[in-house]
Amino acid sequence: MVILGAGGHGKVVLEVLRRQDTAEVVGFLDDDPRTHGSQVSGAPIIGPISLLSDLAAQGVGFFVAAIGDNRVRAEKFRLGQELGLRPWDAIHPQTIMASDAEAGPGLQMLPGAIINPAARLGQNVVLNTGCIVEHDCRVDDHCFLGPRVALGGNVEIGEGCLLGVGAVVLPRCAVGPWCIVGAGAVVTKDVPPELVVVGVPAAPLRKAE
Repeated sequence: MVILGAGGHGKVVLEVLRRQDTAEVVGFLDDDPRTHGSQVSGAPIIGPISLLSDLAAQGVGFFVAAIGDNRVRAEKFRLGQELGLRPWDAIHPQTIMASDAEAGPGLQMLPGAIINPAARLGQNVVLNTGCIVEHDCRVDDHCFLGPRVALGGNVEIGEGCLLGVGAVVLPRCAVGPWCIVGAGAVVTKDVPPELVVVGVPAAPLRKAE
C-alpha cells in the first residue's frame, strides 16, 4: 500500500500503520518535488501522486489519503478509487469503536479516538488524537476532526468539514458541508454550509474558501 501525502499527518498515519502491522507500506507519494527521493520515518517518498496508476499496475492494492486539505484529500481519495485501489482503514490499537457504530472505507482513527454507539461516519473521515464522537452522531464524507474535538450526542457534521483542535459541538447541533470550526470554538446552534466559525459561542467569521 502507499500513503498519499508525506507531510506531518502522513508521518502519523505511517506510525498507525506500523502498529497495525497488517500491510506493507511501499512508501509515500507527494506532489512537492522537493521531497522526492527523501524519506519520512524510514519510508521513501517515491514521487508525485500521478504515479499512483503505475503503482497500481505493479501490484499496489491499497492506499491511505493523508492530506490536510479536505478538498485535495477528497480529490485524491476519489482518484485512488477510480484506479481500482482500495482505501485502507488506519486505526490505532488504542481507540474505541462501539459495536453498532458504522464507518465508510478509509477511516483514520488516531490514539485515544472514541466512536460511541449508533454513530455513523462516511468515507475518508479522519478522527485525530483524542477525538470523541458521541452516540447517534453523523459525520459525512471527507471530514477531518482535529485533536480533542468533541461531538455531543445527535450531532450532524456535513461533508468536508474541518474542526480545529479542541472544538466542541453541543448535542443536536448541525454543521453544514465544507465548514471550518476554529480551534477551541463551541458550536451551540446550527451552522450553515461553507462558513468559518470561531469563538465561544461560535460565530461566523467569513465564508470558507
